[in-house]
Amino acid sequence: WDRAHSDLTSRHKPQHTFNTMPTQYRITNVANGLCLDINHSGEMENMQEGSATSLFIQPFSGNWGQVWEVKNGHIKNAASGFRIHHGNQDANAPFACMVKPTDEKHQVWKKQGECLMCELDGKGLTVAGNDAGSRVEIRPFDASSPPTDCRWKLEKINGDDSSSSSSSSSDDEE
Repeated sequence: WDRAHSDLTSRHKPQHTFNTMPTQYRITNVANGLCLDINHSGEMENMQEGSATSLFIQPFSGNWGQVWEVKNGHIKNAASGFRIHHGNQDANAPFACMVKPTDEKHQVWKKQGECLMCELDGKGLTVAGNDAGSRVEIRPFDASSPPTDCRWKLEKINGDDSSSSSSSSSDDEE
């Protein structure tokens, strides 16, 4: 009986292991090679939402503020669960910030070529400058012919690197 039981259980063991962890990305600005990061210096648990927590660009270090999941139009920080939000704080310099998930269009982003455009008003993510520490802003621009500082690469940092969207063969350029 033990031998039969052993054969029976061995035939029912899964043949493949599936990675149930969501694909995670670093999001790199094309103009400067710097990565999208949460501008928060304290403990993640103390991070406030809204204009108190903006985004900026930094060299990639792999810290929790630089790891993103992209699903159903939402760009979510993998560690905190907060989403990128169209801030709308200042009409002259609206900036991106982090908020808890809601169903607002302020949190829905559409990839157009290498641009990340907000569903709310069609404005896209860009940067205030090309130096580390520059703030991530939301501005109007033509996604079919964007400046390089309005272009972003989503580069997988887990999973199968062979399907990374950062490869030049997947770019939608002329």
